[in-house]
Amino acid sequence: VTWHTSAQPINPVLLAVEGDSFDFANAKSYEVDTFNWMMTHDGDEWICSGVIDGLKFDTTYSVKFGDYSVNAWSDVYTFTTREENPETAKFIYLTDTQQKEPTTHTDGKTHSRTYNTLNDAFTRFPEADFIAHGGDLVQEGAYACQWQGMLYNFEDYLFDYPMQFVNGNHERIVNGVRDNPHNTDKIFNIDYPGKNNPNYDMQNGVFYSFDYGPLHYVCLN
Repeated sequence: VTWHTSAQPINPVLLAVEGDSFDFANAKSYEVDTFNWMMTHDGDEWICSGVIDGLKFDTTYSVKFGDYSVNAWSDVYTFTTREENPETAKFIYLTDTQQKEPTTHTDGKTHSRTYNTLNDAFTRFPEADFIAHGGDLVQEGAYACQWQGMLYNFEDYLFDYPMQFVNGNHERIVNGVRDNPHNTDKIFNIDYPGKNNPNYDMQNGVFYSFDYGPLHYVCLN
């Protein structure tokens, strides 16, 4: 789970509790990493990232996140894990949605190619188990407003479908100048060999794999 904040986090925390619940009195808390992401037109922006582990199959969980020190909290979100041994696995593959518009709540999502593509895909294939994106989520990776627009257009699906992403060339290079190459894996907390190595050159690609029921999914970027 990742979230963004315009204020440097003091005591960020990620909470999860079993069931569809707003009662977090007995919730389990998870360690959170924080880092300064990039300068936006509103100032610095920070990302908080935590991993919920130890989940049961075919079980609903509620989560919320925020900062204890200032009593600032997100909405409560719910998700349900998959059954233990599904006989089939289906996923939607997208690529090159290239969010360009700095979409905001006042602009509306329907003006975005990203949202229209996602909405069409999930309208036609709601039974998908997860979504994979082959890169180029934004048009120009140096502009925070495009990342913010992309997240805004993805938000309806973020807790309904697991998502797997990789970098494309648009996330990494703008006008021939190399931008921060770790935007995608920071925002979506992708795990891959070399993740914690500051000298790892993502220009050479990212690779990872996972099992989903009978499917072994291998990403070679």
